[in-house]
Amino acid sequence: KPTQEEVSLCMPFLRRQIEIINPAVLVMLGDPSTKALLGTTQGITMTHGKWFSFSAPDLARTIPAIPMFHPAYLLRSPQQKRLAWHDWLSLKRKLTELGVL
Repeated sequence: KPTQEEVSLCMPFLRRQIEIINPAVLVMLGDPSTKALLGTTQGITMTHGKWFSFSAPDLARTIPAIPMFHPAYLLRSPQQKRLAWHDWLSLKRKLTELGVL
């Protein structure tokens, strides 16, 4: 898990990459990326599968963002794979709605 200092150092670079790529959606895998990008204190078990709007000062628009369980977590907790599957189906619906699929 990255330290707060590591997150603070990397966030400007990550935000710039998001700005350049301009993705249709953002998928955050796991707790650290969810908390860092969304600025939330809620854990991944509370936020996974819910849609958020990601915004940053240099972005022309907000980007739909969905937190999902990290694959390593699913290896340790295979009982959560059912929830993860529903999250992936939600992502597919959003991509279809946006005309990406």
